[in-house]
Amino acid sequence: MKKTEQSAEREGWAESGLANDPPLRAVRAFEAIARLGSITLAAQELAISPSAVSHQLKVLEGYLQIPLTERQGRRLTLSLQGREYYRSIRAGV
Repeated sequence: MKKTEQSAEREGWAESGLANDPPLRAVRAFEAIARLGSITLAAQELAISPSAVSHQLKVLEGYLQIPLTERQGRRLTLSLQGREYYRSIRAGV
């Protein structure tokens, strides 16, 4: 692909809003965490390690710049923003 074609392709993505979408892997990991209530169960379902799921959660939180979960000891719960985000992505599925 020529340099000008690559630039046009990137501009097309930016204009469509797709360039601003969060990473799909991170969204999938968060959806599984929210639905299953556990990083371990989400990891089993997604067939990746719990640390990879945790990393994807941090990627999404960094991208959105909001905390999606709260820890209470070993227990993981969704924050208010996390519950709202989960509802918004479930509505889009």
